[in-house]
Amino acid sequence: MLVVHRMVPDPGKPWRYEPYPRLRGAARTAAFVTGGPVMLAAAMADQLAYPVIRRSGRGNAYRVLARKRVR
Repeated sequence: MLVVHRMVPDPGKPWRYEPYPRLRGAARTAAFVTGGPVMLAAAMADQLAYPVIRRSGRGNAYRVLARKRVR
C-alpha cells in the first residue's frame, strides 16, 4: 500500500497542487485496483504466518522495556 501511495499521491490533500486532479484521481484508482490483489495476498500471508510466529515465541517487532525508579 505504501508503494501505491508513493507512486500516485492523494490529489485531494490541500497542500498538494496537481494540474490535472481528475486524471490523477483516475490514476490513483487504477493503481489501487491493480495493486489490490497484491495487497490482499500480503494481508493473507500475514494472517497465515501469525499463528506460527506466535507459537515460536518470536516476533518481528522490537520490544522496549523500561523500569521506573521508585524512591
